[in-house]
Amino acid sequence: MTATTAYLYLNAALFAVFAFWCTFARKRTARSIGYVELSNAGNCEYLTVYGGLQWGMAVMFATVAAHRAPASLALSIALGLYVPIVAYRWITVVRFAPVGGMIKGVAVMETLLLAAAFGLWLVR
Repeated sequence: MTATTAYLYLNAALFAVFAFWCTFARKRTARSIGYVELSNAGNCEYLTVYGGLQWGMAVMFATVAAHRAPASLALSIALGLYVPIVAYRWITVVRFAPVGGMIKGVAVMETLLLAAAFGLWLVR
């Protein structure tokens, strides 16, 4: 297994775990990332984004890994996802400080995943 394939499967696993956690511990995870209370519409949106979209990302990363997509394509997808996420994350962490530990932990994880994608892209 190549480093890129391992990276893609790691992403798939992380997205799947996050989707599962957010779906089945919705109230706790929502509070831990700053949502004090969700209306019915808020629950719908939270589960769609933090459940459905995360599952979709898990499937996408697993599919790209399983089909042995070219490293340049696979890593371009990862970079296309993580560059804007990390930019938005750190801008908002600074803008809305102080933020909770969960947000900081997610920010660090996303930054590490971006750095890994960039490093793999450089050596491909």
